[in-house]
Amino acid sequence: MAHKELKAELERRVREALAEKLRDWDELVREGTTNEVAREHADAWGSMPVIDSKVVVELVPVFEDVLGCDFDLKLIRSGGYDSEDELVAELIPAALEATAQ
Repeated sequence: MAHKELKAELERRVREALAEKLRDWDELVREGTTNEVAREHADAWGSMPVIDSKVVVELVPVFEDVLGCDFDLKLIRSGGYDSEDELVAELIPAALEATAQ
């Protein structure tokens, strides 16, 4: 697969998997099954990134499947990302560059 097509496929799959993860979290919140302490102190979460680095780690199988190689966890920004677009703009090029080496 050419670099441009590989990047497009990786972006599509990452966005798809991320949307599923975020939907799952939203369902937990609506059902009231998230941590009681977290609900009580929801305002404290305002400074947290929208996409936690732990959520991104759950996307590693998508990267590995599309790229056909192991994913270096060091590429994931500690703390997470402020938006889906930020994650895609930063992590996908880094993963493609690491794969090319």
